[in-house]
Amino acid sequence: MLKQIKLRLTLICTIITASILIITCITTSLIYEKQLNKQILLSLQNDIKSIHYYLQTNTTIHKNWLDELESTNHLIISIKENDVPLLSKSTFHTPSNTEELITRVEDVAQTQRGSLDVITSTADESTLFFEYRTKYNEHFLVSYSKLRITKSYCTLIILKDLSCENNSMIKLRFFFGILALLSTLLLLLFSHWFIGKVLHPITVSNQKQKEFIAAASHELRSPLAVMRTSLFSLQKEALPQQLHFISLIENESLRMTRLVNDLLLLANADSCHWHISKSETEMDTLLIELYETYLSIARQSHKVLKISLPNEMFPPLLVDKDRISQCLIILIDNAITHTPPNTQITLALQRNNHYIELIIQDNGNGIPNELKPRVFERFYQVDSSRHHKEHYGLGLSIAFEIVKLHKGNLILNDTPGGGCTFIIRIPYKS
Repeated sequence: MLKQIKLRLTLICTIITASILIITCITTSLIYEKQLNKQILLSLQNDIKSIHYYLQTNTTIHKNWLDELESTNHLIISIKENDVPLLSKSTFHTPSNTEELITRVEDVAQTQRGSLDVITSTADESTLFFEYRTKYNEHFLVSYSKLRITKSYCTLIILKDLSCENNSMIKLRFFFGILALLSTLLLLLFSHWFIGKVLHPITVSNQKQKEFIAAASHELRSPLAVMRTSLFSLQKEALPQQLHFISLIENESLRMTRLVNDLLLLANADSCHWHISKSETEMDTLLIELYETYLSIARQSHKVLKISLPNEMFPPLLVDKDRISQCLIILIDNAITHTPPNTQITLALQRNNHYIELIIQDNGNGIPNELKPRVFERFYQVDSSRHHKEHYGLGLSIAFEIVKLHKGNLILNDTPGGGCTFIIRIPYKS
C-alpha cells in the first residue's frame, strides 16, 4: 500500500510541476516568437521607408546599393515605375525563379486587396503585408505598396526571407523541449527521493507493526494448541454442570485459533512470504467439488445452493488450487452466513474476453454503495453488531490477497433484485 502511495504521490508531484514548467516554456516561446515577428515587421517597414526615401531623393537607382540591401537583409526587391520594371534579376538566390515568384506574389496581393489602385505619397498608408510559402517550402514576409514619385507612381514589392528566423525558432523550441524533458526527469527523481524520505517513518512503523503481528500470531499458536488439548482432556472427567463452561471455552479458543491463523496468513502476504504453488486446474471441476461440499451445509441453514456451468469447455488455469479453493470457501461461507433463510446462492463459471470468472451470487440484503469500497479492508464488517462471532472481518481481505497473487481481480457487484455478487476474475492465455 505504501509503495502505491509513494508511486502515486511521485507521479502527481511530477505531473503538476512538469505541467507548470511546460506551460512556462510554451508561454516564453510564444512571447519570444511574437517579439521576433514584431522585429521582423519593423525591420521590413524600415527597409521600405529607406527605399522610398531613396526613390524620392535620387533620379537613378544604383544597382550596388540595392544588391547590398538585398544581401544584408535577405530581401528580394522588385520596383516598377508605371508598371515597367526598373531592376534586373535579383541577386538574392532562391530555389524558386525570382521573376515567377514576383508574379505569383503580385497575384496574391491583388486577390487580397483588389486592384490595389491606392496610390499615396507615404508607404505606411498603402502597404499590404502578408506571408507567402512556395512549393519548395520557402517562407517569405511580403510587402506590396504603390507610391507616388514626382509625376509617376512606383510599385514596390519586397520579399523578406524568413528561413533564418524560422531556424532560430526551431532551435529555440528544441532547446525548450530538451529543457522541459530533462527538468521533468530531474523532478521525477527528486519527487521519488523526497516522498521516500517523507514516508520513511511511516514505512518503518508499518513494517514493525507487520513484524509484531506475525511474531505474536506465531507465538500464540502454541499456547492455543495446548489449551485445546487440555480442554479435550477435561471434557472426559468434567461434571455435567461443567460441560457448558468447557464448551464455551472451547468455542472461544477455536475462534482465537482461526483469528491467529488469519493474522499469520495476512502477515505473510504483507511481507511477500506468501508463496503459491501453481498447477493446471479445471475450474469447473473445482466449482463442482465445492458445490457438493457445501450443499448439505446450505440446506442446514435453509439456503438454496445452485450451480451454473456453461456448455463450452474451458481451458485449465495455471493457479494454486488450494488457495483458489480457500478464496471460494471464504466467499461461499460469507454468503451462507449473511443471507436470510430461504434465499438462493448461485455458483457460476463464465469466460469474459481473456479472463475466467468464478461467480458467487446471493439474494441477500446486499451492501450499500457507500460501504462497498471498505469491504476488503481488514477487520471491517458491514454488520456492526458482529452477531456472527465466528467472523472477524478478515475473510474478504484474505480472498483479495489470494486473487491479487494470481494477477487477478476480486470484484463486488449488486445482484439484480438485491444481494451481492462476488466475481473472481483470473486472466488466462488463449
